[in-house]
Amino acid sequence: MSEEILCPLEEFCRIDDICRLNIVDPFIAGGTKTSKSINTNLFKPCSDAQSLQEHVTNGTIENILIDHFPMTNNISKQIFAAQIKMYRDFMVDPKFRLYEKEFKAPEPLKQLKIVANVEMEMNLQLNTLCARFMPDQDPKSGKYKNHYSYVHGENDALGLMLGPASLINHDCISNTEYILTSPNITSVQVLAKNIAFGEEITVYYSSDYFGHENEGCQCDSCDKGNTVMMVRSPVGNEIKKFKWYSKKLTTLIDAIVNEIESLKFQIGEAIDDAKKLEIDEYYGVVGICDLTTLQIIHWI
Repeated sequence: MSEEILCPLEEFCRIDDICRLNIVDPFIAGGTKTSKSINTNLFKPCSDAQSLQEHVTNGTIENILIDHFPMTNNISKQIFAAQIKMYRDFMVDPKFRLYEKEFKAPEPLKQLKIVANVEMEMNLQLNTLCARFMPDQDPKSGKYKNHYSYVHGENDALGLMLGPASLINHDCISNTEYILTSPNITSVQVLAKNIAFGEEITVYYSSDYFGHENEGCQCDSCDKGNTVMMVRSPVGNEIKKFKWYSKKLTTLIDAIVNEIESLKFQIGEAIDDAKKLEIDEYYGVVGICDLTTLQIIHWI
């Protein structure tokens, strides 16, 4: 059994909360969601936001936090140091930027979103966007069942996945997927489409994370009515997505019908003009058509 497994989940939550509060939150106005694992009166940043930003940037944040938040045993100290490094490496990685994102329902809610600061090619592994999985030794108790990072790990083990990757928002048509990079460490990999500069990085949590078949999901794809069915393939942990854009498809069909009617009208006028000119042989109208707009761009 590894040392990481021996760290109690309550202590793991406390360690992760301290890291978020002192490494991530100083860079954003609204702060991140935390486990609220300890008394909030005792749970305060160890310095002002500007000083913490400087410590994160110049790499001295580990010494500051370890001195300010002493751990009770060697295992906790090791996990604490590892989580600090994990968050610090992510925050100084120029590939990412953090912004606030507002959700509409059930109540207006501001939350963090991770945005690509560069174009990311398909299949690119984002190693600094990772998280540590800590198994739940007593899942039957249900103590952590409603924790926001409670997930199924390797071999269907239940536990908490905490780290920068737990900041990624869910989307039913995500652009990354979770991959196991080392024992108890998960990162994400870009799926079969490049992520554009400025695009939010999303991941598919699971099929029942937001209720049965995600019926309560409020992600961008569901909000736009773009998602009809999701199938998760066990092969290569690949997410196969069947996307039907009903509103967009209806609009496109209407536009095509209108263009066809316009095209028929233009051809009819051309035939009438040809007859008026008493052309013996009418060679027709030949066009190179754009299949999207059905516009004739060349006439003979």
